[in-house]
Amino acid sequence: MKIAIIGSSLSGLVAGKKLALAGHEVTLFEQDKRLGGKLATRTTDKGFFDYGTPFIFPENEQLKQLVQELKDAGIVQDWAEDFKFYDGMNLYETDPNIDYNGEHFFASEKGMDSIVNYFKRWVDVKAPIKAGGLTYIGDHRIKKRAWMINQTNINTYECDAILLATDAVNANAILQTTQNKTTVRRVTRYIDEIAYYPRYSLMVLADNETPSWKGIRAVGKNIDWIGNETSKSGSQKGTLLTIQSTGGFAATHKNAADEEIVSRMLKEASEIMDEQINPLDSKLHFWRFYEPKKVLPDFFMEVEIEDAPFALAGDYFNEYSLGAAFLSGSYLADYWIGKFKEDENISPSSSTEKFLGTGEYHQ
Repeated sequence: MKIAIIGSSLSGLVAGKKLALAGHEVTLFEQDKRLGGKLATRTTDKGFFDYGTPFIFPENEQLKQLVQELKDAGIVQDWAEDFKFYDGMNLYETDPNIDYNGEHFFASEKGMDSIVNYFKRWVDVKAPIKAGGLTYIGDHRIKKRAWMINQTNINTYECDAILLATDAVNANAILQTTQNKTTVRRVTRYIDEIAYYPRYSLMVLADNETPSWKGIRAVGKNIDWIGNETSKSGSQKGTLLTIQSTGGFAATHKNAADEEIVSRMLKEASEIMDEQINPLDSKLHFWRFYEPKKVLPDFFMEVEIEDAPFALAGDYFNEYSLGAAFLSGSYLADYWIGKFKEDENISPSSSTEKFLGTGEYHQ
C-alpha cells in the first residue's frame, strides 16, 4: 500500500514508522519546516529549550515500551522523579495530590525533537509542503491509486490511503477541501466544534544561579510550568528556563504586544520561584493549538471506503496527553496493518462505504 500521512505529530510519526516496517510505502507531508508538532526544541549557542512538550511520562504499558525503545536508542534518559508544586500561594517540594507510582520522567540530552529525528527515518518526508486539497478518484479512476493530494506548490501525489494526523482545526480545513467523496466531508461534524487552548512559551537565558530543581508545576495563576532546561544535559551553558503560560492567559492576551507578555510572564514566574529572574536573552513562542478543550472517544476515526482507506488520528482522541497521542497513531497503524493484510488477496469490487464514527480498534 502507498500511504500518505498529513501532519508530523507524534501520532503521525508513530503510525508512519509502524506502517513502513510492515512493508508499506509511507510518505509524510508537513506544512512547516520543523517536524513534530509540540515535540519542539529551540537550539542556541548556549543550549536548547524544549518549548512544547518538556518530557515523557510513561503513563501506560505502551508508553513504557516506547520509553524503553528510546532509551535503548540513546534518545532519552531518566530525568526527574518529581517536580515542585505551586498552588497559587505556596511552593511545595512535591505535589501532594499526585502519586506517580514510582515512575520517573524522561527527557533528552539533545532536546525533545531528537525523538522526531528518530521516528522520521522510516518514512519519506516532504516538508515544508502543504496539502491544499484531497481528491477521491475511487472506482472511476484510470490509474490504480484511490486518492490524490493536491499540493499548494501545484504538484500532486497519488496514494492508496490517507491518514490525517494534524490538530483538529487543520484536519477540519483539509476535510473541507475533499472532492468527490461526501462521506469524508461528513466527518467534519464530529471535529468542527473542537477548539484549542493556546499557550505562550517563553525561553529565557537568565543571569541567575541555576536552580537545584528540575521543574515547577503551577496552578491558580497565569503560569502552568517552569522548566529547568539546564538540568537536562551537561552541555547546557548558563541558566536556561522555559516558562509556559496557562491557556486562559494566552487566550486573554493573544493580541498583546510581545514585550507585555514577556514582562508579565517573567514577573509571575519570579513570584513563583521567589527569586527575581534577570533575563540576558529571551524568545517568545505562541502556540495556537496547544491543548484541545474536548476530545473524541476511542483512539482514532476511520471512514471505511472499500479500496480507499481514510482515517484521522491525533491529540484530540481518547484524552489529552502525550501517551494518548502516541496510542492514537499506534492503534491506527496496528488496525490498518491487520486490515490490509487481510485484504491483500481480495480483488477490488464495486465501491462500498461506511462511516465508523470512532475507531473500532480496542486494546
